[in-house]
Amino acid sequence: EVAHYGEYGVWFDGNSTGNAVIRTFVHDGGAGGIRVGRGKPLPDEPLDGRSGNTLIDESTIVLGSHVFREGNGVLLQKTSGNELAHSEVAFFNAVGVNVGWTWDYEPSEANHNYIHDNHVHHLGNGDLSDLAAIYLLGISPGTVVEHNLIHDTLAFTQYAHGIYLDQAASDILVTMNIAYNTLAASLYQHFGRDNNVTNNIFAYAEGGYGTVWQDADPSFGPSNMTFTHNIVFMDERAGAVFECPYLGNGTFASNVYFNASGPLSATFPSPVRGSCHWSLAEWQATGQDAGSISAAPLFADPSVYNFSLAPTSPALALGIK
Repeated sequence: EVAHYGEYGVWFDGNSTGNAVIRTFVHDGGAGGIRVGRGKPLPDEPLDGRSGNTLIDESTIVLGSHVFREGNGVLLQKTSGNELAHSEVAFFNAVGVNVGWTWDYEPSEANHNYIHDNHVHHLGNGDLSDLAAIYLLGISPGTVVEHNLIHDTLAFTQYAHGIYLDQAASDILVTMNIAYNTLAASLYQHFGRDNNVTNNIFAYAEGGYGTVWQDADPSFGPSNMTFTHNIVFMDERAGAVFECPYLGNGTFASNVYFNASGPLSATFPSPVRGSCHWSLAEWQATGQDAGSISAAPLFADPSVYNFSLAPTSPALALGIK
């Protein structure tokens, strides 16, 4: 147990590698929970001397940000080869899990980080803005975000996403996650390249920001992603499938879109760059979202967030797992 601390409960820094935090209760902190690496290298620190290859497993990391409100539950900065698994990260006023520390397409020291099978929830808590349950930055080959349960992000004013691929986040696989009750997009890519978003459930986004959003900034270079075999489930809280301005590029296919509160809104990207007023059929006529449908996915009971699929779900026929 690590408790009642001033900044981060555990920090691996300065050529500290091969460490493990297992079945540890980290709580009641002034800032964040567990930190690996740093934003700037130590003097004369070699590139191969960075902290990394850390395992955080079966741990509970909760209730921070008491003094330094920007503290993250788990902060992996310029560090690679880390694994966060089977853990709960919750009740921080900023980001739950933060991976990467490079804001442009320059080479990044954060790669091959594996974030899986975690429960990440109740972030932001109405205190800060521009945050997410899982937040990634920079070129990150080999980084995988999968099998995480994400919910209840709340910003002070705006932008409390579920999974946030922020500036230059690239070469990342996002798969088999469930994200719901987010005060902004369930999935937001600011700008990045070659991210693969597949076999996820994005549900109950609210705040009028849409459920999927890619706000690429052309001044930073090209941006794209692949978005396939996902379920986008909405009600009156979101209204829009895509948030505008939608300025990104990508390949969309074999998705299920459904609005439980009425007809699917005509908010798919349209010819005027940045606008979103096409129907799904008009969007598909351009070659996008081939095989995608608007149909009830037949969740077991979405009112209590049971998103298990019935054997007759049309999502299964599309190859959604």
